[in-house]
Amino acid sequence: MDRDLINKFDKVSISSESKSPTAKSTRQNSKTYDKDALKERLKILGRNPEQNILNVIRQACSETLLRDDFGKTLQSIKAGFVQRDYEGIFTAEARNLQVYSAAYVPGRALCYYEIFTQQQLLKLLARPTCIYAIGSGSGSELVSLAAAMTRAPAERQQIKIVMQDIGEWPEVLQTFEATVRQSWKLTPDQLTCEYVQGDILDPSRHEQRSERIANADLVTFMFVINELFVKKAQAMELVQSLVKNMKKGAHLLARFHISK
Repeated sequence: MDRDLINKFDKVSISSESKSPTAKSTRQNSKTYDKDALKERLKILGRNPEQNILNVIRQACSETLLRDDFGKTLQSIKAGFVQRDYEGIFTAEARNLQVYSAAYVPGRALCYYEIFTQQQLLKLLARPTCIYAIGSGSGSELVSLAAAMTRAPAERQQIKIVMQDIGEWPEVLQTFEATVRQSWKLTPDQLTCEYVQGDILDPSRHEQRSERIANADLVTFMFVINELFVKKAQAMELVQSLVKNMKKGAHLLARFHISK
C-alpha cells in the first residue's frame, strides 16, 4: 500500500495547474519531494489505517457514546429519516447532533477516506487547495480528508476546508479537528477549517455561496443530494450556480443514497 501511494506521486505533478511556460517549468520542478519523509508520514496511520481512523473517531465521540440517552436519541433520528424529516434531524439541538455524528461518522469516514486517497484527489491534497464541503457538519469529510492528508507529501500541503451545514455543529467539528490534529500531526499551516452555519439553498445567501463555489478547487456533496432535492426548485438553482461559478479545473464530488 505504501509503495503504491509513493508511486502515485511519481506519476503526477503536485503543483497548481497552469498552461504557461513558466508554470510548466515550475510544475516539473515541483514533482520532486522527499520520499523518505513521505515514507515516515505514511506510518502515521499505522498498518491498519481504517482501524486507526475508527479509533480516532471513538476517542472524539467518547463522551457521547457513554450517554444514557444515546440509544433513545439515535432511534429518534432514525425515525426522522423514515419520515424524510431531514430539516428536523439536522436543526435539532446540539446534543442530538452529537449522537448523529457518533453513529454515522465511522462508516462514512471510512468510505470517504477510500475516495479521497484516489490518485486525482491525493494530488489536490499535496498542494494548496480549497475544499467547499456542503452538508458536512457531522465531521465525516473533516475526518476522512485529514486522514487522507497523511498519505500525501507535506512540502506544499495547505488545505482549507470550508464546511457548510444548517445545524449547530461547531462543538462536534471542533472536537474532531482537535483530535485529528493531535493524532495525525497536522499543523495549522497544513490544515485550516472553517464552519459556515446556514442553508445552502437559502436565497438570501446566494452571493456568499457563489463566492465560495468560485474559490473552491473541490466542491463536495456527500450523501446530501437527496436531502437537498426535497426542495427541487431551489436544488436545481444550486446546480445552475455550480455550472456558472465553478472555476476551470475545479472538481465536483457527489455521493448519493441509492434507494432499493
